[in-house]
Amino acid sequence: MTRKVNAIGAAMAVLFVGTGRAAETPELAPLHDIVGPWAVRSWSVSLVLGIFSTLVVVGLVATWWFLRIRQQTPPPLPREVAQRALDALRDARLSAYEMSVEVSDILRRFIHDEYGLDAINKTSMEFLNALQPSTVFSENERVALAGFLEVADLIKFARANATTQETDQLFATAEQLINTEKEEDGDADDRTL
Repeated sequence: MTRKVNAIGAAMAVLFVGTGRAAETPELAPLHDIVGPWAVRSWSVSLVLGIFSTLVVVGLVATWWFLRIRQQTPPPLPREVAQRALDALRDARLSAYEMSVEVSDILRRFIHDEYGLDAINKTSMEFLNALQPSTVFSENERVALAGFLEVADLIKFARANATTQETDQLFATAEQLINTEKEEDGDADDRTL
């Protein structure tokens, strides 16, 4: 058995080494000097880095400017919001009852947002009583507001039949109260001088 192993080993040695003759050594390629990576001139690297950094800086400045402009857009004034709501309501196809209720809600929201008076959570009487010591509205505006709230309450709570004429009157009163510009305290002081 050892003879068989030796014979197989010898056969394998012949296969790996060759036929037993001295193997001819292949001719080796000539050695060359080691060449470095692609030659880059320093000005081209500086140019590429300069362009890249300029693009990054311009992108950051443009982003900052865009975000700053978006933040500076002021929100619409309560007067503008109320007028837009009235305009949209005028174009809506609602019943006279629904229109009257919406007009009342728009005016109450406007008074709350513009003057800080609690017109939303109070009944009409509570609101009118709380309005007495205030100088926000003139006497004529208070009378118009009281008439507006009375008609709106009759339609809203007593379910009185709302006519087109009453709805138009509510619209007119609401627009008058919304579009009346109040004088600033500083402006009134300047005129008295």
